[in-house]
Amino acid sequence: MTNKEFVRFCEKALGKNVRYMWGTYGQTVTSSLIDSKARQYPAHYDAAYQAELRGLIGKGIGCDCTGMIKWFLWTGGDIEKAPKYDGATDTSASGWYNRAKVRGEIDAIPERPGLIVSKKGHCGVYVGNGDVIECAKGEFGNGVVRTKLTDRAWEKWCECVYIDYQAEEAVNEIPYRTARVKIDSPAYATMNKKQKIGKIFKKDEITYLGDVGKMSAVIYPTRRTAKIAFVEKAMIVV
Repeated sequence: MTNKEFVRFCEKALGKNVRYMWGTYGQTVTSSLIDSKARQYPAHYDAAYQAELRGLIGKGIGCDCTGMIKWFLWTGGDIEKAPKYDGATDTSASGWYNRAKVRGEIDAIPERPGLIVSKKGHCGVYVGNGDVIECAKGEFGNGVVRTKLTDRAWEKWCECVYIDYQAEEAVNEIPYRTARVKIDSPAYATMNKKQKIGKIFKKDEITYLGDVGKMSAVIYPTRRTAKIAFVEKAMIVV
C-alpha cells in the first residue's frame, strides 16, 4: 500500500460517522465494544460518554488517533471493510516514530503526503499543503477531523514503515510566451504550408509555442475556440 492510498483513505474517513473511542481502530460501535473498552480504559469512558456512544450503536464507527492508521493497514486500504486485528503492526501513537526508518523533527518535515506526525500521546497524518487529518476529541471536534499542521505543537514526523512512499512526479512547466503577428497572416495545419486552416490577425493575442525551421507553432483564437497552428516565423513578434 502506498502513501497516496493512505491519504485517500484518510480523506474518505472524514466523511464517515466516526467518534473518538480510546483503544479502537475503525470498528462499528456496538454495546459490547463500549462495555469492553469502558472496562479496559475506564478513565476515557465515563457514564455520560458511554451514553452518548450508545446512541451510535450500529451506525457509528469507533476509532482513536493511532487507530486511524491501523484502520488503513488492517483493511488493506478498503474503508468499507471491517478491520482485522494484526498484532505485528499494532503500536501506540509514539510507536510509529520508534519503528520508522525515515523520521525527523517537525521543523524539518518534508512536503510528503502520508507522513505520520506525532507528539506525546497523540498522532495524525500529514496529507499535504499544511493539512493534517487526525482522529481526535476536543477543540477541533469529535472523530476524524482536518486541522492545520500549525494547530498543534507536533514534535516529530515519520514514514510509516508498513507503507510504500512514492516519489512525487516532477511537473515541468513550459514557459510559453504571448506574441502577435506583424501583419494578418495565414495559419497552417502543417509546416509545409499545404493546408491553410485560417487566418491570424494582427490584433490577435496569440501564444507562442516555439520554432520549427522557418515556421513557428502558435495557439491562436477563433470565434468558437483556440487552435494550434503553424505560421511563418518571420511574421512573429514575441
